[in-house]
Amino acid sequence: MQNNFMRYFILIITVLFLLIGLTNTYAQITFDVKTQMSEKQDLQNYKQGLLSAISKSGWARELETGEDYSLWLNDLNRSYQADSVIVTIIVQLRTKAMFTNGEFIDARQVWLKYHWDNAEKYASKELLNYDFDSENHSSFDETIYNLSSAAGLVTSIGFVDVTGLSDKGVQSLITGIASVLKREPSPLEILESLYLGEQSLFAAKDMVQQAPN
Repeated sequence: MQNNFMRYFILIITVLFLLIGLTNTYAQITFDVKTQMSEKQDLQNYKQGLLSAISKSGWARELETGEDYSLWLNDLNRSYQADSVIVTIIVQLRTKAMFTNGEFIDARQVWLKYHWDNAEKYASKELLNYDFDSENHSSFDETIYNLSSAAGLVTSIGFVDVTGLSDKGVQSLITGIASVLKREPSPLEILESLYLGEQSLFAAKDMVQQAPN
């Protein structure tokens, strides 16, 4: 009788530990995405891209109160090299921040580079009548891929997969950027937002994994 009790007890404890392990494995990391007030207007486009990347990630979630970390976008820089545009952003991982900036944990620089003239020519020719604001975005992934290919876009981490946004996700991205710009975003503004947003989330994941417990 006592042996049976011990076996059941050990079995229950084992199952509990397995459940705890599974919970931790699938627990989402929460971020409050922030910018400095002085840079807010300039970085809002890229913030929308980061929020879109978070929404489709499966492992991360945006949370304004009670977050695990605050994630800051800083130091936007746009430079030109021959016929190419280079856009860089610093992504900072900090402790949760409500009335302060939180404590610094780590930072990464992310960037993208593309040929402006090639991208403009492709967009004006192939995307003139493409409705990014449509409720049906079945061709959105293909459109962005073709635009990035025409632009010869490269990033700080090599290949970046920006596909997988739902129709609702695309609509949210376009609406979010439009509300910031006070106009419909151009194809290149959408392109930059998506690729820098995805890289920023990749950087955040790397920093979280390397952060001290």
